[in-house]
Amino acid sequence: MKKGFKTYTFIILLVLATIFVLDYLDISRLVNNLQNDKNSLIEKTSRLEKQNQKSSTETEQLQNENKQLVEQISQLEEEVKELKSSFIQYQDLNDAISTVNSYKAAKTFFQANNYIAFDGTGTVSYSSLDFEGNCPCFFNFDGLGFEWKPNVVGNLNEFRTEKGKIILIFNSVQNEHTAYQFIMTKATGLKENKSSPSGFDLDKEEKWRILEIKKLK
Repeated sequence: MKKGFKTYTFIILLVLATIFVLDYLDISRLVNNLQNDKNSLIEKTSRLEKQNQKSSTETEQLQNENKQLVEQISQLEEEVKELKSSFIQYQDLNDAISTVNSYKAAKTFFQANNYIAFDGTGTVSYSSLDFEGNCPCFFNFDGLGFEWKPNVVGNLNEFRTEKGKIILIFNSVQNEHTAYQFIMTKATGLKENKSSPSGFDLDKEEKWRILEIKKLK
């Protein structure tokens, strides 16, 4: 009977050991699966963080590029606006040159005044030795005096446009190292009228006239 009891006890212990081993294996497998899931989640989290960081960087880059594009567009618009304001048609250039040629041909200071821009604001004015127009005679452009003398302006040497104005450079008849710069603009002016007390009447017609003359060396 003792032998049978021992055998029975051994069988019970074996069954318990087997159950314990099987439970251990199940628990180990479960732990391993959980660890794998954890590692997978860590990898996914890391990948998402990198993607998010990359996305943030790309978003910042796009914002900077967009800002630069806006600035470039604004700059281009200003350049186009400036080009439009600087654009002068051939007829305008021809008229401006014709005005200076008429100024060159003037025999008296009164005649020369016909080609000067004048709006009564004092930006451009004139003066002479007396009311008869005897010289020395001067044009005053923004406070800078320019002495008028006949037959000193030669041929056209250079021209350019600048913000709706035309700049004409003429050689000097007297000195090859000297030139005269004429800044031309569309404006009202004066016209000679000998019966007027001032010798002039206001010419309200806007056409290409001389805004400034400067002697260049």
